[in-house]
Amino acid sequence: MPPLDLTDAERLKQVVLDPLAAVLRSEMRNAVRPLIDELAALRTNETRQDQRLEQLEQRLTAVEKFKVRIATVCSGIAVAAGILWRVIQDWVRAHLPKSQ
Repeated sequence: MPPLDLTDAERLKQVVLDPLAAVLRSEMRNAVRPLIDELAALRTNETRQDQRLEQLEQRLTAVEKFKVRIATVCSGIAVAAGILWRVIQDWVRAHLPKSQ
C-alpha cells in the first residue's frame, strides 16, 4: 500500500470526519433543544411572576397607605369627639341648676 499523502488525508476528512461532525452537531442540537425551550419557558414564567409580584406589592402599598389614612381620620374624629364631649359637659354643668 502506498503511503498516504495530504490529499488522501483531506479526502478521508471529507468522507469520514466532516459527516460525523455534522451528525454529532445535529444530535447535540436535538438533545439540547428541549432544554433550551424549557429554559425559555421558565424565563417567560419567571418574568410573569415578577410582574405579578410587583403588582401585588403595589396593591399592598396602596392598602397600607389607605389604612394609615383611615387611622389618621379616626384619630382626628376621636380627638374632636372627646373635645366636643368635654365642652358639652362643661356647658351642661354651667347651665344646670346646682343641687343643694
